[in-house]
Amino acid sequence: MTIRISRDLRAKIAARAKETQKDPSQIIRDAVEEYLRPSESAYDAFAKSGLIGVVKKGSHDLSTNKKHFAGFARKK
Repeated sequence: MTIRISRDLRAKIAARAKETQKDPSQIIRDAVEEYLRPSESAYDAFAKSGLIGVVKKGSHDLSTNKKHFAGFARKK
């Protein structure tokens, strides 16, 4: 596979390769792997950061109970 990159990007890759003591090809492979890694869902990100279930009090049916949406998005 052949790719064309700008001089600026080539310099950045070379600098990163030098600082990490890796081959420039490995820097590019790592970057492509990271780019193609499946993205994490918002739920997974919140769960990983410990934000799921932190509210101890409150309604358990906010998304399904229509009374919670009474007057929502209406101009005052």
